Amino acid sequence: MWDTHLAPSSSLRNLCLGTVLLLGGTGCLGAETAVRGVPVAIEMRPVALENGAPALSAEEAVRFLAGFELTSDEEDFGGFSGLECDQGDRLVAISDRGHWLSVQLGLDERGRLTSLSDGYMGPLLEPDGQAVTGRGRRDAEEVASLPGGGYLVTFEGEHRAVWYGSPKNGSKKDGDGVEASSVLATRPKVLVTPPGVYEGDDNAGFEAVTQLADGRLMLITEGLKDSAGQQVGWLSEAAIATGEAPPTYLPLRLHSVELFQPTAATTLPVGDPLAGDVLLLQRHYTPITGTRVRLFRLPSAELRPNAVVQPQELMRIEAPRSVDNFEGMAVCGRTQNGAVIYIISDDNFSAHQRTLLFQLELTHPDG
Repeated sequence: MWDTHLAPSSSLRNLCLGTVLLLGGTGCLGAETAVRGVPVAIEMRPVALENGAPALSAEEAVRFLAGFELTSDEEDFGGFSGLECDQGDRLVAISDRGHWLSVQLGLDERGRLTSLSDGYMGPLLEPDGQAVTGRGRRDAEEVASLPGGGYLVTFEGEHRAVWYGSPKNGSKKDGDGVEASSVLATRPKVLVTPPGVYEGDDNAGFEAVTQLADGRLMLITEGLKDSAGQQVGWLSEAAIATGEAPPTYLPLRLHSVELFQPTAATTLPVGDPLAGDVLLLQRHYTPITGTRVRLFRLPSAELRPNAVVQPQELMRIEAPRSVDNFEGMAVCGRTQNGAVIYIISDDNFSAHQRTLLFQLELTHPDG
């Protein structure tokens, strides 16, 4: 989503100034300094899902584990549109203002989320090493890890996909910052994207991106539809391990469910009973109905070129349940019952919205 705030926060601004003075250059945040990020303290207020609503029904294949409203004094904290699991015990998020966030998950003995610690935040970079700026360039919407290292990040406005590769110094940590998330603070490489995405408007780019079990990429747009009203997407023709080789794409269509639009996707990992299937988050909003969110499953067998995939509903999040503008999703860990799913909402830096982080458990519907 667009916003009009263009000034960096004080801590990130100071980091930028320090970099310029140290390097004697005119740019902001060279790659080596951006690796560090800045510490971010996050306040967590528990939020219940039900909020007076009926409990999750037997038909819903998801169990609610924990929920929190997240706040921070960091001015650019918020607007989180993409989420990914990092090394099994951290979450990485990217934001509408072109920043990354990395936090350590704290779980209790039952595997429920209780804390977020060791938080760091920094700017995403352009290929020339400068921080992304301007609302047409910085609107990061989705992040997906690649098996060969690094992350694929998609932007809308000036629609594009870029690959942030692994930094030379690996993923070690030190007292000045966290290196695991620093992959997102290196200079990226711009990837070839399907030409059809440019037919959509500025707010209709790649919102749901994930790497499938066989290594192919799946990219689904938010608002671009074909003549039959189906959501437009693509599959890469071959497996992609890194961003080094330019991919080619084949068309994929997603059956539209009412007026819901895709906001996030993640693939269930090896070892899960539904390994290879894709979880898809979709959202719909009107001033009358408010925000409605649904979680769907896309069977892996249906994810083939030129197919029209029929989403299978797993869960609904809408009033009177606690709901906000959920746009990011990641699978990170599992309980004895199933995969653990995290979803995060984009508050659009609005006083009327919240940054919510929900922890869910997939209870595995019949395949």
